[in-house]
Amino acid sequence: MGTITTIAQIDFICAFDPTTEGLVDPNDPQPPHNSGSIDPVYLDTFEPKLFNVYYWQVNNANGKYGYSLENGDDAFNTTKIEVLKSIAYLNQEFNEYKIFFKYKGVSQLNSPSALTGGNPGNCSQGAIDNFNIFGFSILDICHTGNLSAHAIATDNYDENAINVFVAAGTTNFGGKADYNDFFFGRENIAKGAFVHEMGHVMGLYEMFSNYHTSETTGGVECEHVTRDITASNFNAIPIDVTYQGRGDKILDTNAVPDFHKEWCWNNGINPYISSIECTEALLEDPTRIDYNLVHNTIDNTCYYDGAGLDCEGTQYDISPEDTQNFMAYTIAECRNQFTIGQAIHMHEDIEKYDNKFDDIIELDFSSLYEPYEGEYYLAGPLYPELHTPLFQPGFDYQFVECVGPYSVPAPFGESFTVNSTVQLNAISAFETDYSIITHPNHTAINIIQINQAFGETLYEKCYNNFNKAPKGGRVVRFNDGVFNYNTTTTEKDSTGINTNTLVQDLTPGLYKVEKDYDGGATTQTIIQKNND
Repeated sequence: MGTITTIAQIDFICAFDPTTEGLVDPNDPQPPHNSGSIDPVYLDTFEPKLFNVYYWQVNNANGKYGYSLENGDDAFNTTKIEVLKSIAYLNQEFNEYKIFFKYKGVSQLNSPSALTGGNPGNCSQGAIDNFNIFGFSILDICHTGNLSAHAIATDNYDENAINVFVAAGTTNFGGKADYNDFFFGRENIAKGAFVHEMGHVMGLYEMFSNYHTSETTGGVECEHVTRDITASNFNAIPIDVTYQGRGDKILDTNAVPDFHKEWCWNNGINPYISSIECTEALLEDPTRIDYNLVHNTIDNTCYYDGAGLDCEGTQYDISPEDTQNFMAYTIAECRNQFTIGQAIHMHEDIEKYDNKFDDIIELDFSSLYEPYEGEYYLAGPLYPELHTPLFQPGFDYQFVECVGPYSVPAPFGESFTVNSTVQLNAISAFETDYSIITHPNHTAINIIQINQAFGETLYEKCYNNFNKAPKGGRVVRFNDGVFNYNTTTTEKDSTGINTNTLVQDLTPGLYKVEKDYDGGATTQTIIQKNND
């Protein structure tokens, strides 16, 4: 928490305190929900979970955003793109563990004209002076309680979602999760820092928790290197009610130091007493990597090549998977994964503390099959800017041909006929052109990640609207008056196929009229005309 972060921030230091911000229940000192399991078969027994997320761009009192005091409406165009990147990134990283996130939207929130609520007395004079200019748009760590209180008091808060407050920049912290509220600078909401904080909300600790505890409390409570569960000094996971494990309490994450502070300890600086001195010394050290406050015990390929010891004096056994874990304090570019043990712990925590999640979790997955913006065309004039239902990024979508009387999409859970071999649109989870993630007419929605989580292929929301005029077609005359290959085909453009006198203009005979629609659907009508 000692790092000064602004719009130009590269390093990220988490400001989450599990003892005060909702992760740990002080009346439940031996959380029995932590099984310590690392079995993927056990992970598969958990039901998929879906959480709502709502974002708020935080302006100053005059509707301006950031150090440049940009007009909030202008800044909002960029914010809308960044929050979609954010929700996509969350799903890309959590979906394989059967945890999903629904994008509920983004709005703007103006700061109050004066600090109220929370405890502004915790703010330095500099933080108060900053607020007088930038409001919560440049967010100090002392402002977070005030911001939550203001948002709730002004109805700029979704009680049924995780609320993410998106400032233009932060000072004295990189990002913070406080119970179900997030506080971030805009540049960090689509990065590993955001995933790290979401890990906290789901019950995870930093991997180095209680690192160097002996120096701060006189005890020896740090996580030991050994992974031999029969060893007398094994302490990585809970063993029984009285022995709850050390470190992050996860078996398949090795004991690690705080890579951010390890160099300070090794150079005689206690970072818990002199965090500023630690940060300044790191910044002045020419052997640190890049601008990250991580010393060169982690190289640019994310390998740990240090010789650190646990509090028993045993040398660490640290793998690349450990230095690449989202819950480690490591080089930002390295963090890209969770472990099976962490995923199990998240599910156990969600189910243990269901009262914490009741308001923000969805009981079914229907909302993922609903657009976050735009409307479905029903009838009348077509307005593409309105009648383009857009779906949140971060999933692998298949839009396959379907059949049924659905001028509006079929109800969630309803069965209908699909032709899965005909895809009218396919979107990757890593698609960055969000304007093309839309539901074409005459198709149903198939989300691959949902199929994987539930163990079956689910087709939902068949949309099969023929109210919109066809874009063209053809008239096929059977020259012999019977169905055979002796035919004459006349192509028609949109005007020709939609004329009210199409049948009237035909000479007597047997015809097939084919009409083509946007999205690839075609209808066929057989006409036997006997007279003029």
